Amino acid sequence: MIEGKGYDEKICVEITAETGIPAIATTAVMVGELPLTPDAATYTVPRTRYNQIAGAPWARGQTRGRVRLLTAIKPVDRPVALGDQVYLSLRELLRDGKIRPGEPLQEAAVAAQLQVSRTPVREALARLASEGLVAPDGRGFVVPLLGEADIEDIYEVRGLLEPAALRDVAARKPSPRLLAPLKAALEASVAADRADDARGFMDANTRFRAAWIGLVPNPRLVRAIELHTNHVRYLRVVTLGDAKVRAIVLRGLRRIAAALAAGNVEAVAKAMLEHLGEAKRSLRRAVGLNGQ
Repeated sequence: MIEGKGYDEKICVEITAETGIPAIATTAVMVGELPLTPDAATYTVPRTRYNQIAGAPWARGQTRGRVRLLTAIKPVDRPVALGDQVYLSLRELLRDGKIRPGEPLQEAAVAAQLQVSRTPVREALARLASEGLVAPDGRGFVVPLLGEADIEDIYEVRGLLEPAALRDVAARKPSPRLLAPLKAALEASVAADRADDARGFMDANTRFRAAWIGLVPNPRLVRAIELHTNHVRYLRVVTLGDAKVRAIVLRGLRRIAAALAAGNVEAVAKAMLEHLGEAKRSLRRAVGLNGQ
């Protein structure tokens, strides 16, 4: 962007500093303000150079000008790919239990409901299948029913990952400001339980989980935790409707929150491990297995 007589203030041009070093002032690679001092911002525009956008030569005799890089240009927002949108939509429905275990998912039917073509649906279902959230079933997919072995496997992995993640968080001694969302979610859980609001309790429980996971410094560990949580998250609809189960959950959340606030590494790991054990027992009872 050139300021000076005879220059278009809305066009980026190729310029050469008085030192003879070429410089390109283009919005694609340079965003920011060049200090407008006589030495730093005065350039010689070569007589034979061309406007980089329009291709028109500069007039001879106009050899000096002050250069300022464009600051009004913002990065272009990239819309979420359609396949990703379909994936996220279906994953949320699975998490919330709105697509039930055993329910078939036909590519054409899902595409019609979402009003998209079949290609992004095919991509989304393949991605969900790779995560174990749906399973191939003939010419379509189905939400798998969890058996006893599945529950044991999932909670064994969670028991390895989640206490370790919370150890990392506690070791960093998170400040009250960082723990404020966790505290607010716990308070919301208590209020929802008192009001016998199962849906509100589930939402607050989700926020509590998001609050501590947001403090985990290892993104790969976070992805692994989320993957295995997604396999059983939909069953909250069954378990958290029970006031007795909610009381057990609240006890676990309080212990986790207190240990994090104290920065107690071992206490928070123990609290999470016991919390997961209670969750597994509640889940086993909910699907008709014994509560061990």
